[in-house]
Amino acid sequence: MAKVQERLAVLSMNIFCRPEGIHSGQWFQSGDYKDLRVALLLRKIAKFDVVILQEMFEAGPRQKRFVREAYAMGFRYHCGSVWPRLLDSRLIDGGLLILSRFPIVERDQLAYSQGSGSDGICAKGVLYARIQLSPDLSDSLHVFTTHTQAGDNRKEYTIRLAQLQEMHRFIVRTIRDDPGVPVLITGDFNLDARHNLVHDAQFGMAISTRCKESNVYQQLVADFERVVREARLNVAREAGKTVDADHTGEPLLIDLMKRCDATKLGDELHPITNGDGHSSLVHKTDPLSPEKDGKCIDYMFFFPGVNDQAPAAAVSPPSTSTSTDISPRFRLTIVDKETTVDHCKVDGLTEDSEAEDFSDESDHVQRRLRRRQPQLPITHLSDHYGLRAQFLLETTSVERPDGSPVGRHESLASVLQLYFPQHAFAQQPRRLWKWKLAFALLTIVTAAGGVTLVLVRTLLSVVLK
Repeated sequence: MAKVQERLAVLSMNIFCRPEGIHSGQWFQSGDYKDLRVALLLRKIAKFDVVILQEMFEAGPRQKRFVREAYAMGFRYHCGSVWPRLLDSRLIDGGLLILSRFPIVERDQLAYSQGSGSDGICAKGVLYARIQLSPDLSDSLHVFTTHTQAGDNRKEYTIRLAQLQEMHRFIVRTIRDDPGVPVLITGDFNLDARHNLVHDAQFGMAISTRCKESNVYQQLVADFERVVREARLNVAREAGKTVDADHTGEPLLIDLMKRCDATKLGDELHPITNGDGHSSLVHKTDPLSPEKDGKCIDYMFFFPGVNDQAPAAAVSPPSTSTSTDISPRFRLTIVDKETTVDHCKVDGLTEDSEAEDFSDESDHVQRRLRRRQPQLPITHLSDHYGLRAQFLLETTSVERPDGSPVGRHESLASVLQLYFPQHAFAQQPRRLWKWKLAFALLTIVTAAGGVTLVLVRTLLSVVLK
């Protein structure tokens, strides 16, 4: 049977778009340039198929507008956020969002049970999307993203470790019925691969020292490896397949940035991912400078499907499709040269730079290109860099649901949208938590005294939009 090959491009990024009213500059002013950065982000994602964001909070109007604009660009499916429960102590969502041109046919989420400081009022957790890659329901990609507790002192460090244990259990439960398909785990883990931590015995303060690869990173990788490996081996055993013990020790997990990223310097194992540090939108240091000593806290971990890594699971491929089959009938191959840290500079996202693709259409466009680009108040989309990965998706050729042939220039994603229509697989939002947030804000501003009715109405409209 003929094969279809298509590109699958993925972007994961902490976009630093905190809820309305929270700025690094002055409150209720433009200190973080959120509207500008979200507008530029829409241009950035045009060349991707799956976009995974952290700190794109649903509290406020921007996330809703962003999802609507992305839908018009072809991202017909979305997943997120992680929402607070009506009766818990959290006031705002977890800020996680997944957009996809390919159908999202299953969603799930987990809010972590612990949090500290400002992270304690957010429903930080894990977001899951099952992305469909062929008309066959068993041909999909498991996608997980998270944003864990920030901070390195002993209290925050301990909470983060507990959150990761909750994430492991969530992954096991989620992939139990279909662990053989590829798994992608991304996010801002607030866990640095480039520095080891020790804590002051008396006060628990963190002391950071530069290293080749940190102990906490190695433990993170080992835990994810164990979780997915056990899920695959358990299903193989339940299906009566023979597991070759000689191969069960071969690694499944691929840290895509560690393996592929081109921005690492010298013999470094891990790239810098947090730019110039927290809240910095004007990056003054060269990310490729040997003197730059930043953190690597954002990751993109990939587990190839069993077909692509047969020795690791060491099971024979199935002949039929059942709930215990472990091997998918498609392949996702990493395109190494297109998989790297993306510094997400804004100078390549201005309107004039977009016109360069059409510079031969008219004299008018040529004049626009000669026009000086406006000076923007920021240099990068976020205080974090983005992570981008590209895969080659190979599957059997498909036809439309009515049996008609697929057009020559018709994408696989657009065909799959006919099999899995957006209206049947749309996100079902929860909104009761927004009333809780509105009530909390109203209580705060009323207690403060001297707050005008206009401000109260503004707060309520921002929250409930």
